[in-house]
Amino acid sequence: MSHRVCFVCPHIYGYFNSSVGYTGGGAERQIYLMSTHLSDTFDVHVVVGDHGQPALEKREGVTLHRAYPLTDRKNIFQPIKHFWLLGRAMQRADADVYIHRGSPRNAAANYLWARMLSRKWIYNIANDANITSRPRSLAWPLRALFAHAIRNADGLIAQTTHQQTLLQERYDVSSTVVPNGYPLADCYPPFEEREFFLWVGRLNQDQKRPHLFLDVAEKLPEKKFELIGPKGDDDEYVEHLMERIERLENVEYRGTVSPDQISEYYKRAVALVSTSKYEGFPNTFLEAWRVQTPVLSLSIDARRYIDIEDYYSGYCEGRLGNIISGCKRIYESEKCWGSFSSRSRKIFEFSLSISSSAEKYSNAINYFV
Repeated sequence: MSHRVCFVCPHIYGYFNSSVGYTGGGAERQIYLMSTHLSDTFDVHVVVGDHGQPALEKREGVTLHRAYPLTDRKNIFQPIKHFWLLGRAMQRADADVYIHRGSPRNAAANYLWARMLSRKWIYNIANDANITSRPRSLAWPLRALFAHAIRNADGLIAQTTHQQTLLQERYDVSSTVVPNGYPLADCYPPFEEREFFLWVGRLNQDQKRPHLFLDVAEKLPEKKFELIGPKGDDDEYVEHLMERIERLENVEYRGTVSPDQISEYYKRAVALVSTSKYEGFPNTFLEAWRVQTPVLSLSIDARRYIDIEDYYSGYCEGRLGNIISGCKRIYESEKCWGSFSSRSRKIFEFSLSISSSAEKYSNAINYFV
């Protein structure tokens, strides 16, 4: 009899039901892909947010349990209410093991309920910061509970060997590495169909830094640039970005694009340009590589995810000038672009497909449970 596995991921529901008009980010996208792929192996359940749907639903082979609404943040009793509704949904799922992939704050609450239900608990690291900076921002009781949860988890799943090392160094615990995965593509548009340089992410100043993408666009006025992503919470920063975009004739902002349509932008891109300061395992890289689109990354070395020493990863060593020269080189040389792009696709298909990642995830669950 297969294990009953429950992912706890309140912001995921929009991936199962696009009519609600709300989807989470990369971590939620990965849990959606993984949960649907694993439903052939396990009895898969997911605790989701309350969007007015029934308390219990089955979609794409996965059983969904409604927890709490994501919009009642002005209620002073919201943390208590959410904690209670989370527990009710987890109890209703009645899983053998609960898996959380998200913030340290929510991980602590999820761990507590799993232990009160006398069930096993796995923490899946979604971002380097969930090991490094974010635990320090918690109040002392939550910080202590999170550290206790990490050290006493029934299993820990890291996205990269870098995260595995961080867990060992900071918490003295071992973990299993399971990389993110993505479905294989159905076509790979050639160089002559590529039109622009692409940036994808939330318009966030501290981590994603789209203003640096605009700096690149300013230096290459003869080339086209497109940005995709939600505006985020910093109104002043976003307003400044919009003013700059309005002045740049070679830049278009496309806003938020649905997951089922965004692949068309990757297929038309000469390259994806990443200006993120830090990441866990960016879905944007996978979405690019799967359609043979190279990645030029300012601060994130893609070799962290593919673990091949002699591979030219498009890492620009924190230098904006390297991104500018990289854009020029691959835009002006089909041979250079073709060598870079085909190598990226082959590496993706060999080790980063959703089938490959799901098999590793399944083995990890069976080992821990």
